[in-house]
Amino acid sequence: EEATEAVERYYELGVYNSGVIDGSITTLLDIGRPDLLEQYTAKALEHFGDDVNILYQAHRAQLWIGDIDGAALMMPTILSSDIDASNKHLVMLRQACAEGDTLKANRLYERGLVDYVDSPTIVWLSHTIMNRHDEALSTLMPFDDDENFSALADFMSYGRVDATKFPKYYDIIEKQGVEHHEGQSVP
Repeated sequence: EEATEAVERYYELGVYNSGVIDGSITTLLDIGRPDLLEQYTAKALEHFGDDVNILYQAHRAQLWIGDIDGAALMMPTILSSDIDASNKHLVMLRQACAEGDTLKANRLYERGLVDYVDSPTIVWLSHTIMNRHDEALSTLMPFDDDENFSALADFMSYGRVDATKFPKYYDIIEKQGVEHHEGQSVP
């Protein structure tokens, strides 16, 4: 609720900063506000339509609100930009899934598991995009130990990660009185 209020307030102020917009789109995706997300993304594109990081976030947002064709229109700019290859991979994978192109999605998924084997974030996101939740969870389980809690904590910023799935991590945050959330399903 506080995140929604902050994003709404920022939107009402009409002051635009690409870093805040980038984070706000992600927040709106994670908290499940498609109504505000659609408005916010349109404004973001109006002000920063040439910023590839905003386009990357807007692509995710368009898919989430069901505008598959609108997301597809952003792809040539994203794919020809200097954004990291892993982000391009995720854009193509998301788009293939949204379009129902199972063959292409599976090909991208399998290639990504090889190309990004050393990047748990990309592997986890790939599993998540493909709705392979057991594989996604198994990617993160090695971080559920005392030495890697900072890496696992980074994943907790994603609205889809349920802290209760990580017994050692959850035990520590529960003892500290930190509120947890159950993971949400984001299309």
